[in-house]
Amino acid sequence: MTKATITKSDTAINNKATNPKGNRFFSGQTLGSQALSRSWWQRWVYPVLFLFTLTLSLATYLTLDSVQQSVDRYINDNQRALVGGDLILNSKQDWPSEVLAQVETIPDTQAVYDYQFSAMLVNDEQTLLASIKAVTPSYPLYGEVELASGQPLWERLTSDSVIVAPEVLSGLKASIGDRITIGDAQFTISDVLTKEPDRPLTAFGFGGRVLMKQDALAATNLLGQRSRINYRIEMAGDPELITTQRDKLTGILTSYPDIELSDAESADTSVSRISDNVLMFLKLLVIAVLLLSAVAMYGVISAFVSKQQSTNAIRLALGEPLGSLKRSYYQLLIITTVIACGASDYS
Repeated sequence: MTKATITKSDTAINNKATNPKGNRFFSGQTLGSQALSRSWWQRWVYPVLFLFTLTLSLATYLTLDSVQQSVDRYINDNQRALVGGDLILNSKQDWPSEVLAQVETIPDTQAVYDYQFSAMLVNDEQTLLASIKAVTPSYPLYGEVELASGQPLWERLTSDSVIVAPEVLSGLKASIGDRITIGDAQFTISDVLTKEPDRPLTAFGFGGRVLMKQDALAATNLLGQRSRINYRIEMAGDPELITTQRDKLTGILTSYPDIELSDAESADTSVSRISDNVLMFLKLLVIAVLLLSAVAMYGVISAFVSKQQSTNAIRLALGEPLGSLKRSYYQLLIITTVIACGASDYS
């Protein structure tokens, strides 16, 4: 055997001694690093606690992100139905003639006049405070209204009949076909309202919903200067029409600052407000979980390092550099973190 062969063989043996497992995830592992890894996994309570806290924090964060994306996607996909149209006018008083003249420039089928207020419902059995909504025949511009009978809305809604939510029936102890009094007029309950596209806008209103025709409002004598009525006009159309209406109405409304003009993208709905508040609470909760997880992981690492003090002293006494000692801990924690990331992504 030549001298060159012996030298090459000695070099290979030395490399194997310092890195006995070859080129693995971390190619610079030493015998000390391997001993540390065995000690970490043999004392199973430390990796289990570390993995649990890290996996919990990552899974919580990923879950919140998924929930936020789902809520945003739902609101974006259903925004027009939630607000009722592409362009919305809101007022607390009856409409000025200039506003009505401008709205009447678009077809009747593309505009809904919406009146919302609270009123007492009276029958022979009970009295109930309810939310009244009076609309014109183009309602709804977007989405669908579903009735318990399955019939179209405007086949069941007439000038002397109303459609009520299920809670109104139970509150009044009434049935379909019964008569109820609203203001100075009497109406027949013709059907039950099971789904309304813009219902989330008044999800926390008083009482149940009563849907009636706008033409029937005059008979109730509830429309007056002192009445607390929310007047709405909802408009739909192609982007060019909506842009034209927005520009003209914006000029008109400079003389009426109390009237609010919004579109489907900018309109604030109760769904978006509730989702924002809930998501903010969840974000604060996630931050608290992350902080607690960080404290817990620091405690686990500190406890393990304390257990390894004698081993660390031996490694340093045998001549292992301090940087190599620290690197072995970093490698171990990075490997454990990668495992936790995989577990949180899978969960």
